[in-house]
Amino acid sequence: MSDVDSAIAEAAAGLLAVAGTSVTYSRGASSVAVTGVPARSLFEVDNGVDELREQVESLDWLFEAADLVLASVTVTPQRGDKIAQAVGSETLTFEVLDIPNEGCYRWSDPQHTLIRVHARLVVAA
Repeated sequence: MSDVDSAIAEAAAGLLAVAGTSVTYSRGASSVAVTGVPARSLFEVDNGVDELREQVESLDWLFEAADLVLASVTVTPQRGDKIAQAVGSETLTFEVLDIPNEGCYRWSDPQHTLIRVHARLVVAA
């Protein structure tokens, strides 16, 4: 591992340790407990009707890519996957979004250590 790779891995670990929170990432009946950092992204998308551009805000989550393991397989996010966060007595459920021209996620570093997953809040219970 190069010095740059080591520095990126250390920075990712530091971010997760300082700003991370425990969440459950799930797809269907498979789930995994991971540490995620909440974030936000703004996108401009074509509304598909009258060529106007609309701003869309996604409630993103940053994860260590290697932690997204479902049914013993490392996965990349798919539309409809769920992220559940316990906040006090409530559970916030986020659904992974497919953003036009962006997809469900993007890598946060060239080494693909951290993955930024685009989501929206669907349930607060």
